[in-house]
Formats: sequence, structure tokens, C-alpha cells
Amino acid sequence: MKHQVVSRQRDPLLWLCIAGAAVLYGALSIAAYMGYNSGMLDLGNMSQAFWNTLHGNILEYTHPSGNASRLVGHAEIIYLLLAPLYALWPDPRTLLIIQAALMALGAWPVYHLALRRLSSRAAARSFALAYLLYPTAVSAVLFDFHGDTLAMPLLLFALDALDRRAWRSYAVFIALALLCKVYIAAPVALLGLTLLDPRRAPYPAEGLLPGRRLGPLHLSWAGLLTGAAAVVYGAFIFFVLRALLTSGSISVAQSSGYVSYYYSGAIDNIPARVIAVAAVLLPTALLSPWAPLALLPAFGIIIPTALSTGPAASYDFRYHHYAAAVPFIIASAIIGAQRRAQARRARRPVEASALLALVLVLVLHVAFNDTPLGITFWQAAPGYGLDASGYGRTPRDSLKDRWLAQHVPSERPIAASNFLATHLTNRRVLYLLRYPTEQEPNVLHSNLDKLELIVADALLDYYVQLPEGYGGGINGEAKAIAVALYSRDFALVEERDGLLLFKRGVDPAQELYQQAVQMQHPPAPARRLALAFGDAVELVGYNIEHLGDRRYRLELHWRALRPFLPGERYVAVSKLQGPQGELLRYPHLGTMALLPTDQWTPGMTIVETRTIALPEDAAPGSYRWSIGWYNPAHPRAAWSEPAALIAGSTEHMITHLDAPAP
Repeated sequence: MKHQVVSRQRDPLLWLCIAGAAVLYGALSIAAYMGYNSGMLDLGNMSQAFWNTLHGNILEYTHPSGNASRLVGHAEIIYLLLAPLYALWPDPRTLLIIQAALMALGAWPVYHLALRRLSSRAAARSFALAYLLYPTAVSAVLFDFHGDTLAMPLLLFALDALDRRAWRSYAVFIALALLCKVYIAAPVALLGLTLLDPRRAPYPAEGLLPGRRLGPLHLSWAGLLTGAAAVVYGAFIFFVLRALLTSGSISVAQSSGYVSYYYSGAIDNIPARVIAVAAVLLPTALLSPWAPLALLPAFGIIIPTALSTGPAASYDFRYHHYAAAVPFIIASAIIGAQRRAQARRARRPVEASALLALVLVLVLHVAFNDTPLGITFWQAAPGYGLDASGYGRTPRDSLKDRWLAQHVPSERPIAASNFLATHLTNRRVLYLLRYPTEQEPNVLHSNLDKLELIVADALLDYYVQLPEGYGGGINGEAKAIAVALYSRDFALVEERDGLLLFKRGVDPAQELYQQAVQMQHPPAPARRLALAFGDAVELVGYNIEHLGDRRYRLELHWRALRPFLPGERYVAVSKLQGPQGELLRYPHLGTMALLPTDQWTPGMTIVETRTIALPEDAAPGSYRWSIGWYNPAHPRAAWSEPAALIAGSTEHMITHLDAPAP
């Protein structure tokens, strides 16, 4: 194929766009992390793997079945090359910065590939910007940290080097891309297939070795070596390395069950899969068909991803799984624009084609990407934009920073909330309270003997809307909290605004006791009340005992006013309003986790007993104690806002508690 060679001119606007994209996507990724909206799956797992690598346990992270190396799963060997950078600042934000910067740098090879092919700086700028705004690429870079997102710009550098016949650079970038994830071998193998016939190859395939063809079949060395490298590498990782590293401490399911895990439901929800593929390809749909061979390698990613099952709807284009298809989609659009111009010989068709591609990319970016250019960012619905479950950071997030730093030492084996765990990754053993694939916290229950601490969030303030309801919410960890409360080996020793620390083997005097039981005829409470919370719950009385210092023992007598449906679990929260306006919140763990409302029997009295401790930094004085009951399905329930109270209810003032001077 013949195309005009254009010198590599400096373009300040290109570098301005690259820098702007790196800063924007890095800042948004870090904002999600700082707002405790990046989960252990996957940013936390990656960060833990880096930390363990620096401490002699190569790419090890805590899998539900025990500690495992990431080489047994996706085989992200590239992480070993990045580990020295992580050593400079062992923090998940290091990974987010690296990923955003590398993704943005991918615009450089896009620009030069377009400039060389189209001989138009305006068209080259349009395609570079189209890449930086490409919906699939942006979704990937903003979705935690993944090897295939790193492969995306590396493949673009490889394609640019291939187009220049810079064979050493091409080999280096192909090798680096393969190291990012085992399944990058699929598109690279297809790339080799497209190069086999130098007469039809979308890139110059001659010149790699002396002689341009191999025998009468007219095969190019570039195609043969590229395809062979991908096939041999993929087979080695999948069938040799993973088998060698599988041991008794590593789940066999991670190796032998790899395919069944991701493809057990490949024919489910076909319309959604078709829509996802269309969304990935649509921005360049007018240009890519002009260069079908250049687009072919993208289907090595698109087809397996569209057929995949888990975790969650992994075929959705808003995840990272299609990232490695983007380089081939962009390259095919550039080559397609070139061929379209050659075929039509229209006036300024190159610039028009590039601009059209950019406009389509921008329209879809505005519609689907959660960035300041997108609609969802400014709507700030739950889970998006500046919402507390999106990029927003709240005073409670600052409290989490301080509380975790004060109470959770590094390197200890722990189980933690999904979103707290991402901030606690510098340790070898780190289980989740409940994994997304679990209906019940069975992993936590079976691994209690491996833990020293359990860190939970009883006011889980992550809430996103899902087609089947919502994800997160204040009841999101109630079952796991029940496991910790029922355990004889652990005791609740610290509590602050719903943040809970359970510790193994502590003095019973340090425990913040929690209990809830149903009784037919309990002893009458010292202070009788008749406070109704809508048509659901009544507080019939309470006892209170000052245990000294800032600790109180509370006994609350509840009664169900009606039967509760299965799953109808409301959450009570006590609020202590201080003399200087400070607000302390205490979720009622007994009736939230041990005996939730859908287990209450009408006519019975539920006696809830708990110990609360006012924090040492709380101002001394009298605190107004009130209680409200909240509906977990409401987006603002975790914030104990009036709008989230159960229907027809209000917060009731109970009494005052005194906090003596420390």
C-alpha cells in the first residue's frame, strides 16, 4: 500500500490535548477513589498485587478462596515493570495516574498515523481528539485500573510503528501489549493474519526480513511472526504458566474454570449485547467499513467480550473490557478516511471525514461518558458526576480517612468493606466482607480464623441505580456485620458514624455490646413511651445506664405495628446533637443485622441492648438524643435525611446524654 510520508512536525495543540486529557481523567479517577467510590474489585486488588510484589509475593492478591497470583488469572506481567514506580508512592492513586497518563499518550501515535496517511494536520488533530474522547476508551480509563486499558495505547504505538516499518519499535510495543493481559493475544494474532498477504495488508508488511514473501503462498514475515508470537505467548500463559503456578493455596477454579466463569451465560440478554457492540463501533461506522482488514483485530476483543457473562454484565461497553479494541477501531477509521478520499476524489474529503468521526464521538461521549462534557456528570444522579457515589467527596469521606488511619494498622490481615478496603491494600491478606458474587457472606464466615480485624460500614453511603433496583445502600453490609457480631472471637471495639472495627481477642470491658431478642413478656422498661414511626414500628420504652466516662448502655423496647414483608428491612439510627452543633450517628446494629424488621413477630417485644461510646474529640456537654427509622431503598438513607424516613414517620427526640470533659 502506498501512502504519503509526512515529517513528524511538532504540534503544541496536540500536546495540550494530551496533557488536558491526562489531567482530567487522572483527576476524575482520583476523585472517585478519594470519595470512596472505587471498589476492591478491581483497583484494590491491583494495588494489593503491586504491594505484595514489592514485598516478595509476586502479583499476589486475596482471592475469595485464598491468596493467589494474578499470573494465574489474567497474567498481567506488565505490572512487574510498573512496580518500581509504585514503590515511589505505594498508593492506589499511583496506578490511576499511570493509567491516565499512558491512555492520553495514545493520542500521539494516532495523530502521526493520521498525519502520515491523510497529509492533513487538521484531520490528524481531529482523530487524536476523537481517540481522547472515544466513549469506550474513556469508560475504560475511568473504570478502576486494568491491564487491557494499559494495552490500548501500547497497541496504538505498535500500529504507528508498523505503519512506519519501524520493526524494532513495533516488536517492543507488541511485546509490552501482550504482557498486559493474556487475551491481548487474540487481537494481536488477528493483526498478524491481516498482514499475511502483503498485497492486501492494511499496513506495509514487507521489509521485516530479507525477501518480501515466503514461497508461493506470498506470506509476509511480519504477519507470520506477529501471529506466531501471539499464539505461542497466549498458549504458554493459558496452558503452561497458569498450571505451573496453581497450588493448594490458589483456587483451581481460577485456572480450570476460567472459561466457564466468563462464558457460562453467553446467550443471555442478546439485545443488550448487540447494543453494547453497536455502541463500541458506532462512532467510526462511516469510515471503518472502508478498511475492514484494519478493523478485523478489534473483533478478537469485541466478540469474546460481547459473549462474556461475568463478573456482572461484563459485555457492557461502559466497562473496560473493550479497551483493547479501540486502537484497531481508530486505525481502521484513519485508513478508511484515506481510502474513501482516494475513491471519491472529493474536495477536502479527508478533513470532512475526520471531523464527522469526531462529531459522532463527541455526541456519544456527551450521552454516555461521566465527565464534565457528559450529561450524567451535571445531572449528578446517584452514582454519577458530583454525586456522593460518583466523584463527590463528603465530610464523611474525610472522617473515613482519619478513622482508618487511626484505627486500622497496615499489614495486619483483615476483612473490610469493598470501598474501605481499597484504602487498606498495603497488606498481604485482605478479604471483603461480602463479594459481589455472593448472596450471603460465606467467604467471610469461612475465613474468620485468618483475620485479626474486621472493618465494616454500617452506614454504607455508596448508592447507584441499577435496572433491577439499586446497588449499595445502608443495608449493603448488614449480613456481614451479623457474622462479625455473632463471632465469639471478635468484638466491636470502635464505632464512629457507622464505621465499625471488630478486633480479635479483646477484653470484654472494651466491647461495644450489641444484641436484639424477641420476648413475649419482657420486664417493663424504666421509662415508658408510645412513639410510633409511621405504621411500622413503635418504641414502647427504654432503659439507660451510664457506664462511666463517655459510655452508655441503652436498652430499647420496640414493637411491630404490622407484619413485615420478606426483605422489608428498615434501619434505625440514633442521632446525638452536641452543644456546638456537632452530630454523632449510631446505626442500631441489633435491629439492622441481628434481628432485622422482616423477622419481627407482631405482638412480640424486641429488646435491643447496645453500648455506645461518645468519641474523645466530641465537645463536652449535653447531647440531644433522637431516633429515626429509614428506608434503605432511598438514595439518601445513608445520610439519615428526613426524606429517607419510612413513610409517615418522623424523628423522635428521646432524652439527653451528657459527655463529661475528657
